[in-house]
Amino acid sequence: MAQKTIKTGIAALLLPLFLSTSLAAQEVATLPSNQSFTGLTFTPNAQSLNYGDFSFTYAQGLPLRTAVQDLDSLKFSFGMFDGLEAHGRIVTDDYTSNCFYDCGDIRDLSMSFKYQVPNFWGVDNLDFALGIQDLGGSANQFSTKYAVADYSFDFAPIRLSAGYGLSEIELGVMDGPFGGIEYQPLSFLQISGEYDAVEFNSSVKLFTPQGTLPYDVTASVSYQLYSGHNTDEQNIWNAALSVPLATGYTRSRDYSRHNVTLMERLSLEQKKAKEASISALVSALRNEGFVNIQIGLLNQTAVVALENRRYNHNQVDGLGVAMGIVSSHLGKNAVAEVGGESDRVELFMLANQKPVVSVQVNSSCYQNFINGSATCDDIKFTTRDLSEKLELVDWKTERVSSGVLDSQLIFSPMVRHAVATEFGVYDYSFAMSSNLYTYLWSGAAVDVRHILPLAESDDYEKWGYFDDSAYENDIERAMLHQFFRLPYVDIANQVSIGLVKTDYIGARSESTWFSQSGAHAISLEMSYFQHVDEKDENGYETLDRQTSLARYTFSMPEWDWQFNATAGEFWRGDVGAKLTTSHWFEDIEVSATYQVTKFKDTDEEQFVAVSVKLPLTPWRDMSPGLLQVRGNEAYDFNVMTRVGNDVNYLSDGQGDELIMDNSMLRRYFNRGRYGSDYFEENKIRLRNAYLRYLTTQID
Repeated sequence: MAQKTIKTGIAALLLPLFLSTSLAAQEVATLPSNQSFTGLTFTPNAQSLNYGDFSFTYAQGLPLRTAVQDLDSLKFSFGMFDGLEAHGRIVTDDYTSNCFYDCGDIRDLSMSFKYQVPNFWGVDNLDFALGIQDLGGSANQFSTKYAVADYSFDFAPIRLSAGYGLSEIELGVMDGPFGGIEYQPLSFLQISGEYDAVEFNSSVKLFTPQGTLPYDVTASVSYQLYSGHNTDEQNIWNAALSVPLATGYTRSRDYSRHNVTLMERLSLEQKKAKEASISALVSALRNEGFVNIQIGLLNQTAVVALENRRYNHNQVDGLGVAMGIVSSHLGKNAVAEVGGESDRVELFMLANQKPVVSVQVNSSCYQNFINGSATCDDIKFTTRDLSEKLELVDWKTERVSSGVLDSQLIFSPMVRHAVATEFGVYDYSFAMSSNLYTYLWSGAAVDVRHILPLAESDDYEKWGYFDDSAYENDIERAMLHQFFRLPYVDIANQVSIGLVKTDYIGARSESTWFSQSGAHAISLEMSYFQHVDEKDENGYETLDRQTSLARYTFSMPEWDWQFNATAGEFWRGDVGAKLTTSHWFEDIEVSATYQVTKFKDTDEEQFVAVSVKLPLTPWRDMSPGLLQVRGNEAYDFNVMTRVGNDVNYLSDGQGDELIMDNSMLRRYFNRGRYGSDYFEENKIRLRNAYLRYLTTQID
């Protein structure tokens, strides 16, 4: 007979509190469950994680086979966009043992999704959601598909949920009708009861109300009050931490509006425009670290050209800071000094002396936009035919701070890992890369990267299973890059020649065409590399490597979303395709990729990967000079698993690409966030970047 676990002591202590609490209506918080969705204990509600929220949940007590077992759950969750939450989860009984001998009952890596259907029926309190748990893979221990509805009452902080599921969990959890109730008597306390299609469960949850912790972080704990399942005295509980990846910085019109000191500083800066000279403008730009500064005139419009090497999270930040400084110094006096007669100004942003975007605006309109007193519809962005336009400018000043032979030393952690395999929950080889990038002539640079191993797990050590993948102390890359644009067709190209992956010498060419709006981009990558040795350490002949890849990218900046399709021959010689959906939370990119490739004379293999790319460098890096030290603006952490197969054997190298930190998209095109539509969508960020810069100037 199933053992009944009743936490009567806790319930008795809480009962007087519930009875004495007023039933004033408040929004019932959405909290994690012990499964791969937001919800109660073992069942979901119809709510979803907020857009841009990242959450980590550690849980114990999961339904497996015929009981609730003593298993650990490590769950990583994202609010991908409004209504859609995605979860990656590791379930394990043991962290280090080799499963080919014994590692307990399970070690499982899975993905799950829940989608809240848009409310087209017009009843605000009623929500519907669809979900799938443990998607794909070979051994689906927790596979569940479900539909759920919930209703939140106005008279009290209560939410009722009911749904139907199809589950492969042997215990029967969510295999049939289920339902539950959530009651939140206090802003930090919630109690829930549920029927999970087999038994009844109840939990109490404590959490921090919004705004209690800094940076809008929230924390929660959940503990079982009752379970009708056979738990063998196993407690069912979880602890979670959630943090928003997107803030109000990029698109909030009220950013820093209530910072009186900042607003006073802004007023003082804008007053400079009346009397400032061209030399004062150049000095202000140079002092903030801009290089390749030049002032000129085109059709009676003042023109400013400069290059940003300091604001590396996003080109929009550098553009916004530069425009703010220009608007505070380029008044009638300075315009007359260069012979201008118009209130308009055009700023060209360069990358390694090559123009990548221009912004043209009426100076008075832009000042009003900066101080927040009015919107400005007169901001025009251009990304096409910029080199030809620059050739027509009558330059009135010499170029200041050319930046030629200046270098950036970029430090970045590196990790190769195996997640939730038969060899361990997490095996790793950890290293630090130091990348020296030296600017030469226009569009040219030398790129050298060294890898220094720091630590590794036993399976990456000598004679370990992943020994061949461990980092070594080597010069991993040494290349010469040359960027140029083809005239008339406006196709950008970068040719790279030299050493990659420690042992291969050859050349790589990448070409990209962007539509003016940036909504469409078509790219082609071709490369050929030979191994430095004819034979490897075992006496086998080494193989040449080549890639031939075509890419199409569709961008919707209003949704902070991109879709990419890549097809062709990959680094290891396999042929196939990748489909990637990317969601941007400010400068953090979260991507999911489906990949299908095959080697000659083999069957197709399918994989799903999740990647997070985030900046590991300050928003405002050190000022560039002879040597600028900074971090990686797009550190990539990813996990891949096999799908669409009855087995989930480890695989290495399929779909492998020649990834470069200094690719054309990274160095010239803002990590692919490009085009007039993207800059137009981020106009508010121009203003907010300048205000954020001003906060660094306040003593």
